[in-house]
Amino acid sequence: TEQRKTFANVLQRSKLQYIVEAIGIIERRAAVVEELKRIVFTAKKFANERDHIQKLIEQHFWLFGEQYHMLTADKNLTTSLQAFENITECGQNTDAPAMSEEDGRQRIDIFLYSQRIQDDNTSEMLIVELKAPYVKLTTDVFNQIVRYANTLRKEPRFNSKNRTWRFFTVCAEVDDDVKVKYENFKQYHKKGLADIIENFELYALSWDDVFQAFEAKHDFMLSKLKLDYSQVAADLGLGLEQLDS
Repeated sequence: TEQRKTFANVLQRSKLQYIVEAIGIIERRAAVVEELKRIVFTAKKFANERDHIQKLIEQHFWLFGEQYHMLTADKNLTTSLQAFENITECGQNTDAPAMSEEDGRQRIDIFLYSQRIQDDNTSEMLIVELKAPYVKLTTDVFNQIVRYANTLRKEPRFNSKNRTWRFFTVCAEVDDDVKVKYENFKQYHKKGLADIIENFELYALSWDDVFQAFEAKHDFMLSKLKLDYSQVAADLGLGLEQLDS
């Protein structure tokens, strides 16, 4: 009886449609995380970057921040920056030197940007480097995003101090040689921060770091809903290939 009264009061402030939609969003997000966990931890021998992880993240890039919008996925740096210029109108009508062809061919897995201007008038961009589950985040892997950052840092069109560039490289496991980098930047209290080059922040993250961040952010609602994680991913199938057979 009390629950019915409470629900009736809620419906006076919102519509049932909106309540169902909100619950549905949380369920779908939980399903995505469960599917990613299966790909990364259970099916790591069968999964690869482009067909499984990349495919999922392209559709669910909210995992890295609600403030971001998709710019490009699996495009080279030249194409990605052209798209960025078209949207932000930065660098147009300038005589900035073009990057080398070799640098321009660097392939960007996920390029996100934020349209929201921060309190200090800065804007945010995020580039995510993804790897197959069996690839360890070694120094060589981390150096890929170091190269991206250095390429952009040399481009006058994109290196304004009002721009914050973040680079994530994400693997199932982070090598000890990379983990030691965290100590140099622990004063910033940012999980996975492994290097700062001017206004470019570089992060080395495990998938478990990403999953923990999601669960911490949604813990209150997830605990209240008491979702059955063994069912939610199956009931809200994501249409990916079977990887465990």
